[in-house]
Amino acid sequence: MGIRSFVIREDDGFALYVDAHAHEQAASELLAYDVENRHSKIKVAKRHVVVPRIEAAMLYWAVLLFFFAAERNHAFSIDWARAGAAQAGLMLDGQWWRAVTALTLHVSSTHLLGNLVFGTVFSLLLAQITGSGLAWATMIIAGTLGNVVNALVQSSSHTSIGASTALFAGIGLLAALRQSDYSQSRRSLLNLRRWAPLAGGFMLLAFLGFSGERTDILAHVLGFLTGLAGGWVLSRYERNWAEDIVFQLKCGALTGGILASAWMLAIVAWP
Repeated sequence: MGIRSFVIREDDGFALYVDAHAHEQAASELLAYDVENRHSKIKVAKRHVVVPRIEAAMLYWAVLLFFFAAERNHAFSIDWARAGAAQAGLMLDGQWWRAVTALTLHVSSTHLLGNLVFGTVFSLLLAQITGSGLAWATMIIAGTLGNVVNALVQSSSHTSIGASTALFAGIGLLAALRQSDYSQSRRSLLNLRRWAPLAGGFMLLAFLGFSGERTDILAHVLGFLTGLAGGWVLSRYERNWAEDIVFQLKCGALTGGILASAWMLAIVAWP
């Protein structure tokens, strides 16, 4: 406008001061701005945080404990590990359901307990943003994609089982969504706090995903990366899913449907 002015903070807000001879011009400019922008909406990034429902975590425990018991006892005369493990060669031959079923199987009680505990923690943290139904749906889908990519790049004899691929997908989802919050705060690209969620995600991957003699490191990395990609996609949309109970129930039903369908295919294909 070319009008000399300055702003002073007062008790009830801010005051704009201009020279007396420019008062009418300044008032006219402010009025014109108000008219032009009266119907425009300023988008403010909001993070809808809710208290996650524990029922989803309880179902997670029930599912993993069921398959662990079934595997140990050869329930229904089925070798559950052979029927559902993510064996790369069989997956490339068309048994892609193994990318899902492998998420429910575990080598030992220690393997199972670790995934139960950490899976519960990270799923509850993710559910604060997405809601429990969407949290588990995205974790299962991203974990499945991680297993698929793993099968594509490994040798045909490579076999993996465990929920950890979905667990690290959850860490990736959480890191990406939190990163989006920091990015929308308009922090400088050089501000280290802007990158804190992403750095934290990689630190958790390094700390939890690279230990153990029989650890499938690549599966963990791929799960994390597919989770990051999924979180980036989710961050493009308004984040009010957690408040939509019907939507959450649909996501929960989708998750159950994916697991049930995959195991039905595995059992039908079992010799």
